Amino acid sequence: MKKFLLIISILINTQIINISAMDKNKTEIDPEMQYQEGLSYLENGENEKAFNLIEAAARQNHIEALIEFTYMLYKGKGCNQNLNSALKFCDLIIDESDRLANEAYQCKDEEKENYYDNIYREFNTLYRKITTELLNATSKIITALLALKDDDKLKEKPISEEILNSMFC
Repeated sequence: MKKFLLIISILINTQIINISAMDKNKTEIDPEMQYQEGLSYLENGENEKAFNLIEAAARQNHIEALIEFTYMLYKGKGCNQNLNSALKFCDLIIDESDRLANEAYQCKDEEKENYYDNIYREFNTLYRKITTELLNATSKIITALLALKDDDKLKEKPISEEILNSMFC
């Protein structure tokens, strides 16, 4: 009887270990689970863990994860701020939301169509905002570099307004 109980106990423990291992593997693969777990970490202020999970889900084209990941890159939440990467993901979201809105339109699903149209508009706006920030940063760098230039030839023949305007417009 003791042997029988021992064998059953071992089998149950083995099954529990296998189930928890399967759950862990599923979290590593399933983008929805990664996204949800990432949101939990985000709510608890564990931004780096959240960033890694949301990034993994985003790289599997999970649309909500792509959205959150882009904002994290834009704001530097859980990572260093990276406007160039945020801009690339913005572009990806714009294309994907447009595609999904068109699919919803074809299926006559007005609710989904409106949802994806709103995402499309939101990220078009964010795309323009990031582009403006990048252009402003670039023009500030150019202006700073021009101010640093201490060349006698430059003093004799300053840069014309026309050339300066063409550089900044």
